[in-house]
Amino acid sequence: MFVRSILMAALACLATPLAAGAADAPRMFQDLPPVTCGTPLSGRGKPVAIREPLDEAARAGLMAGLFLTLHDPTGEGPPDADLKAALACPVAKFAADDRVWTIHSGAGGAPLRLITSPDQEDLFMLVKGPALSDAAAWNGRRQGLPAAAAPPAYYLVLLSGQLHFLVRLYDAPPTMQMVADDVIALVDGDARPMASYEAAGGTVNLVLETSTGPQAEFFRPGVLGDGATLFYADGRLATDGPDGALVFRGSGFACRREYGAFQRERIYVLDASDEKLDLACVLEAETGFTHVYVSHRPDASRDRAAWAETIRALEKETGVSRKLANPPTGADGPIQGGRTWIDKDDKVQLILFMRRGPYVYEVRQEHPLDEYDPASETLMALIRQIGVPAPASGEAWRRKR
Repeated sequence: MFVRSILMAALACLATPLAAGAADAPRMFQDLPPVTCGTPLSGRGKPVAIREPLDEAARAGLMAGLFLTLHDPTGEGPPDADLKAALACPVAKFAADDRVWTIHSGAGGAPLRLITSPDQEDLFMLVKGPALSDAAAWNGRRQGLPAAAAPPAYYLVLLSGQLHFLVRLYDAPPTMQMVADDVIALVDGDARPMASYEAAGGTVNLVLETSTGPQAEFFRPGVLGDGATLFYADGRLATDGPDGALVFRGSGFACRREYGAFQRERIYVLDASDEKLDLACVLEAETGFTHVYVSHRPDASRDRAAWAETIRALEKETGVSRKLANPPTGADGPIQGGRTWIDKDDKVQLILFMRRGPYVYEVRQEHPLDEYDPASETLMALIRQIGVPAPASGEAWRRKR
């Protein structure tokens, strides 16, 4: 529910300071009768002051602190029994986003607080983690557990799908009314998240601006699973380019902020190794998408077979109600393979393949029939940007076919 709107709002207003709270936001906060279950909290915590742009100590501390707080080496998450016990222990309620949210008190392996709403998969949680100073010190060596030289911090996090968004950081356990105010501020758009965390790759993206160092980092780059998300440059796989573009390692492809009606939502990393480097520029529109996959595939001998197999799989997945004219292809033209059709839902499906030296560009596009023109404009802009293969490259590709 919240991921796209929160992310787009965060990217659009990077210069807006994170709100100190939402004391003036309309709410109906209600403490529930005292309970004997769960874990009591002191309620003495205050928000940790975070100033932008972040200096190196704050950048390293915030990124490492979020990773250390949310990283689960077992991959199993909290025990089901502890979660059920937490959900059976409500301590407060409040209203936000035209919904009633309940704050539950956790114990055992559950977060200290869980905040849920009926029929809503997204949830908030309050968890204990290292102080920024301890996390920054750990980040310098990344061995073992961080030393506890300072009191712990408390992280308010939104869990939505595979992503965790850091909403607020406190220096001690806050009051539940303060937690409710900060949730309301985020949901109502009066505040933005500080950062995001994804288990795949142990990936942290800082929404807050930095004065030094990258805004994204993989803490476990060798464990990407099905892929990991970059919203910002990490300095290795993606670097900052002109006008907000993110430039891919190896190929040098620049994923721009927007291509006509399609806006960049993220970079998706499917393989981070130089040998099998596989990055995707994910562009989204209101009713469609354009994805550009750039893969290191130096062996061109299987291009034709591999591309045909990919096309067949996509046709099977989407269904084919009507075939359209296929794009012009040729070894010396901009496009070396592709197919276009109308799927079972009456949407246009397009897939193109373009070899440029050791890299293969795969462009997938989906859009309604009545949005053919803006989608075509985006496609042509991408083709012009990628360019045509060098004559030597085209000849080598032709021989290997």
